[in-house]
Amino acid sequence: MSAKQGGESAKQEEIELHKHMAGEYVKRRESDGSARFESYWNEEIVAALTSYPKHAVLDCCCGDGVLLLPLLEVFDKVTGIDISDEMLALAKQRVKSPNCTIQHGDIEALAFDDEVFDVAIFRGSFHHIANPLAALKEVKRVLRPGGGVVFVEPNGDPFLMRVVRKVYYTLSPKFSSTHRSFRLRELNEFLVDAGLKPVDARHIFFLSYPFAGLLDHFPFFKVIPFHAALTKALIKFDKFLARVPIIQRWGLALVARGEKEKI
Repeated sequence: MSAKQGGESAKQEEIELHKHMAGEYVKRRESDGSARFESYWNEEIVAALTSYPKHAVLDCCCGDGVLLLPLLEVFDKVTGIDISDEMLALAKQRVKSPNCTIQHGDIEALAFDDEVFDVAIFRGSFHHIANPLAALKEVKRVLRPGGGVVFVEPNGDPFLMRVVRKVYYTLSPKFSSTHRSFRLRELNEFLVDAGLKPVDARHIFFLSYPFAGLLDHFPFFKVIPFHAALTKALIKFDKFLARVPIIQRWGLALVARGEKEKI
């Protein structure tokens, strides 16, 4: 099988997976604790966007659109794309705004003109992509000079964390063959190979993510009494841990930024 055929096969696998997983995402968002965690996730992304113009943003592989409304509070124009029709249907139910465009699109072959976005965001979606480098090259093309790309992806820096994730991704039917974690070095290499410049990185999510962010995997958590209050407390503790040397390296997610060179 050629690399192109393998990439198309992996892409189709993702489409089929999310055809069945769309309902699971609805269940994940049901509890107040989950809603609070998703807001925390979105706040971390928005905090990484302060240095960029706020005209147009691309939510890459937007899924059910959980980030679109927060982006509309910041940007003049928001565009979300995804290859899953089922996930796009959820996004369109969630967001109805003349300033937001939600459309079917392949991140590896974007149907946009050059240099039209100030920022592109991968909210836990980069590890779903069959050909990450092709995707980043397309992102670079559609970014304006000085524009930024922001990732929030599974952290693969600690060896033990990589092993546990790999085993779980293999055993669980909720993941496809493209799912993986990233070491910061790998993300930076992708950025450089795509012609983008790595800017900075940090780690987030320690206890709050498994407790409130994976309720489709661990549904019993949401029936724990005071789930929302406990989630809020765990988020506060996570923010503290993210500032502690050595410990912060063990955050479950990696937030990384890259930029396109200014003219």
